[in-house]
Amino acid sequence: MSKSTAEIRQAFLDFFHSKGHQVVASSSRCRTTIRPCCLPMQG
Repeated sequence: MSKSTAEIRQAFLDFFHSKGHQVVASSSRCRTTIRPCCLPMQG
């Protein structure tokens, strides 16, 4: 019987949680906003 991606992920999280690690919500590694100082000069 094969497991779904969600089941594998949950088993992974459960394993580390059982070892005393804290499970935190995931977040994007990409910025949703770009500061003007980060844009290359135009012109």
